[in-house]
Amino acid sequence: MVYFGGNAFACRKCLRLVYLGEAEDAKGRLWRKQRKIENCLIDGGSCYQKPKGMHWRTFNRLADKIDEIERDKDRAFLTSANALFARMGLNPADL
Repeated sequence: MVYFGGNAFACRKCLRLVYLGEAEDAKGRLWRKQRKIENCLIDGGSCYQKPKGMHWRTFNRLADKIDEIERDKDRAFLTSANALFARMGLNPADL
């Protein structure tokens, strides 16, 4: 149910409302997932730094997860680019 001013307004199904994660494509979900992990770490410019009190094992696990997400984003980009080239009738190997 969606509530407006304390009263039931309508249901999510009737209004065709979706959660943010449901409305995003695969690349958008990867970006959001990465931002969520990055918010746990300290941005040191070109690299991330371990926040005070965080175990090194946790920091290394999160850093590895960010690297994995970056690889997944690269794969998703290449898949999209190849599909675009195919629609345009181009062969990426010829470029």
